[in-house]
Amino acid sequence: MEMSIPCFSGTPLNGRSFVEIFLKSQTFRDDPTGILLAFKDYPNSLVPHAELIFIICEQFVGPLANPSRDPSLGIVHDVSYVSSLILRLYEQTKDSNPAVMNKCLDTWDLLFEYKIGYAREMLEAID
Repeated sequence: MEMSIPCFSGTPLNGRSFVEIFLKSQTFRDDPTGILLAFKDYPNSLVPHAELIFIICEQFVGPLANPSRDPSLGIVHDVSYVSSLILRLYEQTKDSNPAVMNKCLDTWDLLFEYKIGYAREMLEAID
């Protein structure tokens, strides 16, 4: 039986989960660390939560793009969690879910295109 991430399940609000709404909020953009750590420490498959991970990535190439490039801000460290989640999700889907696997690759491309995080660190994560 698949274990869910605490507070990630529940009744949808107008077709959207509480977590999806949170991930698109200013509150998440103000401090994404907590939820990123919850995903980082999650021991089971990330595949059921793929769309949430992609929403996180959209925030980092969107509203969080500039802050994530500023080394004086703590959010720079959160980028490593995002990179790690994408890599983990890719590894979990590469043989079983080509659609999610391809979206992971597209997300890597976006992170590079928008210069989110440090390219060297991302490449080292792949090795």
